Amino acid sequence: MITFFRLAGLGTKLSLLTGASVATLFLLFTFLLSHNASQQLEDLAVEDLHNQSTGMVDMVEMFNTSLSEEVESYTRLFTTFLPQPLNSDSSQSRTINGLTVPLLKGGETELHENNTLSDDFLSRTGAISTLFVRSGNDFIRVATSLRKENGDRAIGTVLDSTSPAFAAVTKGEVYRGLPLLFGK
Repeated sequence: MITFFRLAGLGTKLSLLTGASVATLFLLFTFLLSHNASQQLEDLAVEDLHNQSTGMVDMVEMFNTSLSEEVESYTRLFTTFLPQPLNSDSSQSRTINGLTVPLLKGGETELHENNTLSDDFLSRTGAISTLFVRSGNDFIRVATSLRKENGDRAIGTVLDSTSPAFAAVTKGEVYRGLPLLFGK
């Protein structure tokens, strides 16, 4: 090849050199364009993923807000089902599931094992409701529409102290969230 290049005329040498230069420039230009296009596609894909994840976050936040408002509405509605005023009388006690607890009353109505209100609320709204009474440091279910794994009502069961609901109700706040109850 070197011998051919030496023996070739000036016109041939210039033509070969020009052709090689054009081919090199063309390859370089093609490489730069494809690299630039690749970078733009990657940037578009990242931006699209960001937009999708932002949309998902917005949707989850909207669902959470909607669900919180629904729980708040159900809480207010369930309160209207209960005779007022609610009070706990530690001078009178009842035994539920082997636990002695203060009497919970709504007006003059005893609410212990009075599941009519919770069942009525469940049939109208599809939402589970529970009445707890505080006994020492524990909260005991005295009326509920909640059922255990075996189908029995969860009456006389203690609110788990590790539950996020326990921390809220201990402070006198309403708990809003999804608790794990009896394996569900």
